[in-house]
Amino acid sequence: MTGSSDAGVAPTPETVLARINRAGLDEPLFVAGRARAPSLEQGFLRRDFRCVGATGEEPLRQVRWSGQPVRSDLDMFLAAYLATPDAARGPLLVLSPPGGGKTLLLSTLAARLPPEHFTVIRVPLDAVNPGAPVSAQVHEALWQATNGRVSWPDVGLFDDDGYLVLLVDGVDAAARPGYLSEVAEFQRRESLLGRPVAVIAATDTGLAGRLRGPDGMPVLLLEPFDDERIRLWLDTWNAVNSADIAAGRLNGVGADTAGLPGLGGSPELLTLMTLVLAENGDALPRDGAARYKAVLELMLRRRPAPVIPVEESVRLLGDLAITTFHHGLDTVGEDELTVEPHALRWLMRCPFVSVSAGRSYGLLDSQTADFLVADRLVVTLAGREPFPGLQAMLSHRVLAARPRVLDFVAGLSIGRHDLRAVLRAALAEARGSAPPPPVLAGFATLTANLVLLAVTVGDTADGVAVTDLMPPGADPGWAWRCLVLAWDAGLPRPAWHAIVDRLELIDGHIVERTQEPADDEYRSVAEARLRGETSLATTIERGLDQRGDPGRGMPDTPGAG
Repeated sequence: MTGSSDAGVAPTPETVLARINRAGLDEPLFVAGRARAPSLEQGFLRRDFRCVGATGEEPLRQVRWSGQPVRSDLDMFLAAYLATPDAARGPLLVLSPPGGGKTLLLSTLAARLPPEHFTVIRVPLDAVNPGAPVSAQVHEALWQATNGRVSWPDVGLFDDDGYLVLLVDGVDAAARPGYLSEVAEFQRRESLLGRPVAVIAATDTGLAGRLRGPDGMPVLLLEPFDDERIRLWLDTWNAVNSADIAAGRLNGVGADTAGLPGLGGSPELLTLMTLVLAENGDALPRDGAARYKAVLELMLRRRPAPVIPVEESVRLLGDLAITTFHHGLDTVGEDELTVEPHALRWLMRCPFVSVSAGRSYGLLDSQTADFLVADRLVVTLAGREPFPGLQAMLSHRVLAARPRVLDFVAGLSIGRHDLRAVLRAALAEARGSAPPPPVLAGFATLTANLVLLAVTVGDTADGVAVTDLMPPGADPGWAWRCLVLAWDAGLPRPAWHAIVDRLELIDGHIVERTQEPADDEYRSVAEARLRGETSLATTIERGLDQRGDPGRGMPDTPGAG
């Protein structure tokens, strides 16, 4: 199938295609600016995946991945698949989030499948007429790749032992739900003509929801990078750029120095993060939250041809993070997002966003989601948002249940003591009228979140005085006790317990708790102390200790009196 290489003998179409595909291994993975990008051969990492079979002609949004095992044998799986007759009866579909490595996988397959057994044709649908029949798209892709030297009827006619493989990238560009069934019909006709063709297609997970495929079509979902693959990628990057790193022109990037979990889970994100750290490492903030923010914004700025400004990108990601936080879910449906159509299209193709085939949106990583919630809160407070805006953001879920959000808030608000004045004013407005029972949960959530933020913002270790948060002229101890009792009455038990584990009252100041969370038996002691009922807390603790387990008691803590 490789054809003759003798002088004066024209190469066969199969030889031309093999040369083109093999040359892709030497191409850089991306445009790297001052740095050197690893080649495809150097930088491609084998991926973990899950696999299911599509059912009938139902849209792919019906596919359920939960419960499917994660596999590490992608090479063996694809080799075994291409060796079966089923490969010529219908396509195999590869899914991943945007920037998840589908195109890299197809490029690597094209280059590494042995040309003596396979003739591989890449068909990028965004580069051909997406409305044309499948055979016309293949012909156009061949014409473009070979400068008109190879046409579709000529391929596969020189060696009956060869096997044709089409790699169709960007199936969503075809813009018709039945495209994969058209591919299967194309394969059926080619088999009848004596030229069996295997097809491996790929598209973004979120764009696959409206597609349908033939019954039993294999569907693969590529898994995010794990820590080991991130380490391997960074080792490769440092080796390729070792001369510039040694000369001080670039920073080395190690898994132990990146310190940015959640920003490197996909090939595109890991690439962007590496570039930002290599080029800007010395100039980036050292603090965790400020560093996270700077790297995230630089990564968005480095994305090729951004269609919206970075500031709007961060706002859209923050909108998504806040919406999922409010619902207490990892993802929300498209109808829950109040964004313009162009913004929804951007979210659908953003590598930080995970979009299911059923059009549910969420952040790819929970740490990134927590950071974006914290960033939105700090930006909102710094902008002196009117009370209704804060009320809408803080009346759904208690922040103590997501402690990482508060940790990020603390880092983002260092030195911003003015934010406490905003929170004090908001808390006073929230207390303005006693809520009727149906809205007690919202009142409790809102006031608890305002207090949690007031304790968290700034960089002082002594917390915030009860007298600063309670109404002027009122007994601060009594007012505080009433507020804490409202939390106890209005919040779900996990949220209330999260507050008790996060806050304590010491010498009239509300501070972040430094002790280990109380277990269930001793939580009543921590609850009494948070209310300022020190004598009651001591009495309960002594009673528990006298039951025969004195080592579990909690140390006395002075309260508000």
